[in-house]
Amino acid sequence: MSQEKTAEYLARPLIEDVAYAIDPDHVRISCPHTLFADERRIIPFDRRELLALYSKVLCAAKAQNVKVSYNRHMRKAITERWAEYENACESAGKAFDSIVVLAEVIRERGIHRGCGDDQELNRLTTERNKHMEFHWRTSVISKISGIAHDLRELDRQLSSADSGLHMIYM
Repeated sequence: MSQEKTAEYLARPLIEDVAYAIDPDHVRISCPHTLFADERRIIPFDRRELLALYSKVLCAAKAQNVKVSYNRHMRKAITERWAEYENACESAGKAFDSIVVLAEVIRERGIHRGCGDDQELNRLTTERNKHMEFHWRTSVISKISGIAHDLRELDRQLSSADSGLHMIYM
C-alpha cells in the first residue's frame, strides 16, 4: 500500500468498541459485530507423558479384561511422527509470534472503517490462516492432539468403577 493510501486509510474514523486481548498465548481482536482474530498458541505435548498415558490405558484395559484393538496405531504415530510433530509445533509457534506482533501494531494504529484495504489487518489475516492450517484434521499436530484426547478419554472411562467397555481401539 502506498504512503498516500495508508494516510487516507488512517484518516478514516475508527471502528468503535474494538476490544484487544493480546498476550503471549492468546490473541483476540473483536468488536460487537466482527471477530477479527481469535487465536491461541499451540502448546506441545510431552512425548514421555503421552507414552506413559498410553501404557497406563493399556494396563488398565488388560486388568479389566477389555479387548484391545491396535488398528489405530497410536503408539506408532507417537513414536514415528514425533520429530515431524515437534517441527510443526515450532513452525506454529513462529506463526503465532507473528500474529502477536501484528496484533500489537494493529492495536497501536486502530482499526478504521472500510478496513478491507488495511494492509496490516490483511497481513494478520494471512498469518492467522497459516496458523489455522496447523489445526487441519490432516496435520500431524491434529493427529497427535486427537490421540492425546482419545487416550485421556479412555483413561477417564477405564478409571470409573463400571466402565462398561468391552473393546477399545488403540
